[in-house]
Amino acid sequence: MWFKNKDSEVEKKLIELYTGLLASVRNLSKNEAEKLARDMLQTAKQKMIESGQDKIATGFGKVILEREKIDPGFMNMDVKRKDSVKDEDIIWFWNMHPLDRCMMEVDDETSRLAIFMHFLKEGADSEEAANRLRKSYPMFGNPNDTKHTKGEDRPLPVELKDRVNKWVIKNKDDLKGTQDKLQQYLTMNAFIRAEIRAGNI
Repeated sequence: MWFKNKDSEVEKKLIELYTGLLASVRNLSKNEAEKLARDMLQTAKQKMIESGQDKIATGFGKVILEREKIDPGFMNMDVKRKDSVKDEDIIWFWNMHPLDRCMMEVDDETSRLAIFMHFLKEGADSEEAANRLRKSYPMFGNPNDTKHTKGEDRPLPVELKDRVNKWVIKNKDDLKGTQDKLQQYLTMNAFIRAEIRAGNI
């Protein structure tokens, strides 16, 4: 397949990146992983257009930081700041290509669904599976969304995702210790918020 323009180059890089990730994490063949990556990309492109993110230029993080000086509530940043979002988190997330952001979101949704279905196959009903999912996997989204969770269990700002991923990698060699700490909390999100306050994330 030939990629002739800048956006197509972004698509090519995303397909290559997610093909490798999916093959490794989900134990798929290269062909299976590439097909799933391409399907995810199509969903991400549709999400990008429907959400209007295709109109947001790469490097928008710097715009947000400037607009915040005039309007602290711009892009809901006043709420996210209270959830420990820093300047570097905003730059990391909003300076990337919009298709990259949407692909990340689709990957997150796909992973959550796979884990949820796994719990169902183990015999859990839908409520138990949802609770186990929240306990084992971080949920990102709008921190103001209290439809399913409240307080410390609310969705984490998406801008925190990079820091959370780095924390997960850092603690992978102490899985038992991390799991023991997690048992003190109702959800992974509550645990992550506690770790952020403790300065560990």
